Amino acid sequence: MAEMFASFLSSDGHDVTVISRNPRVVENASAKIVDKLENWSAPDEPLIVMGGGAMLSRDTVLEFLARPASRAVDSEFKELTNFASRANARVLPISIGGSGTPDGSGIFHNRRRFFRGDAAPEGTVRLKGDSTLMSRVFGKSYSFFPDVLFSASAHLPQVPKPTSTARARVGVNVHEKRATSLVDALNNGALSAQFQFIPVVTHSSAFSGHYEWGHSEADRVQYQSVSSFLRELASFDAIVSDKLHVGLVAATFDVPFFSFQPKAKTRALHEELGLAQAVTEEPAGVVAQLASLAAGSAPQTLRDRIKSEGLDEAADGHRKFLLAHA
Repeated sequence: MAEMFASFLSSDGHDVTVISRNPRVVENASAKIVDKLENWSAPDEPLIVMGGGAMLSRDTVLEFLARPASRAVDSEFKELTNFASRANARVLPISIGGSGTPDGSGIFHNRRRFFRGDAAPEGTVRLKGDSTLMSRVFGKSYSFFPDVLFSASAHLPQVPKPTSTARARVGVNVHEKRATSLVDALNNGALSAQFQFIPVVTHSSAFSGHYEWGHSEADRVQYQSVSSFLRELASFDAIVSDKLHVGLVAATFDVPFFSFQPKAKTRALHEELGLAQAVTEEPAGVVAQLASLAAGSAPQTLRDRIKSEGLDEAADGHRKFLLAHA
């Protein structure tokens, strides 16, 4: 997403700085990268573009108190709100989302303060219910388009489809806590003779907080750059992931995506598109999906809907909105 936004804006003549602790987050040659918002030498009245799924995600009070990630997001929204006020910055949320539930319960503290404030009066969301949420809870009119990454293959480096191998290659990208029963199920029985299961790690080797299955395996596919990771995703015959954007980007390169124990935002997207059958909570469900794929009778997945529903063209609405308001 960062690569796409940087490309959209730099191609339109804007100076782009990406705020990220990952120095490899974009390959766009004209984009600068700084690690923190406070280290950005911002111009007068800057524009800040942000996107992603945690923006409107819901927490219970206990989850908020117990999960460091939730508190970190809240802290970042506090920093963003204060920076926007101090620098007279305008914030443009693009393709943000949650679970598509049109109420604001579970959006606490600084996230709620930010969206109720004046820093981000307009933007875009990726689920229809999130547009209703923005209007009903925060009094803002945010435009709905399908997730911007449905248009990924049109805006990211093109990747040739590799030649087939003896065994079909399946990328597996799941949290370590979900992995044991899934990996055991995949490696037992007839599937292991038909498929090669390869760990997919979304963080670069510079990242210290590894939590995904297979981060120390020799045959893992690990993020090192945008183009190399895209090549790896496109090389798979299928991908199993508990994340949305790993599977969604793979789907734009014609790879079937089977969603395993996903978060609410991933489930909501599949349900909105009538693809609940591509989501499963149990390892046995993934085994059945892959067995159907091997037999040529797999259920429809996101890749089947991108062209038939025109999701790639509709998703380009985010780019057009961004450039019209930048």
